[in-house]
Amino acid sequence: MELILHDILKKLEIESPRLGLNYVDEDFGQLEALDNEQDTYPLTFPAVLCELQGTTWSDNDRLQQEGSATIAVRLLIDCYDDTHGLSTQLNKVKERETLNYDLTKILHGMRILDNTASLTRTASSTYNGPHLIKVYETTYTAKIWEKFNEEDKAPVKTIRLTGGLKI
Repeated sequence: MELILHDILKKLEIESPRLGLNYVDEDFGQLEALDNEQDTYPLTFPAVLCELQGTTWSDNDRLQQEGSATIAVRLLIDCYDDTHGLSTQLNKVKERETLNYDLTKILHGMRILDNTASLTRTASSTYNGPHLIKVYETTYTAKIWEKFNEEDKAPVKTIRLTGGLKI
């Protein structure tokens, strides 16, 4: 499943100069580490952090499963200069919204895993992070399939219990 993140991060690295992103990485808690003063990679803004949150699986048949992978993408923007009385706050809000929209245009519908799946935006939210960081979090899902070969399956031993209680 790590290949999903690889595809997303690779695409965002290519697009980062056009978008004006300074940092693109897997989400290891870098934003939260700002409060804890933990040693982590230097985080520069605007930044994008991606995390594979999990995959739920269901059986199609004996040798194939369908999964729904959930990926969270956080766009982090430093708003320190946006909050004082003389700032052009409305323009800054528009810039942030445009960047988030452009990021969504790149990711929604993006083909991943050798064009076998695509990302679908399923949820989005905005909140204030630590140190005046505005966070735009978008959740995507991707339908994925895994098929196993017959030789991948170990034979199942049948255990039969017989017996009874005799008095």
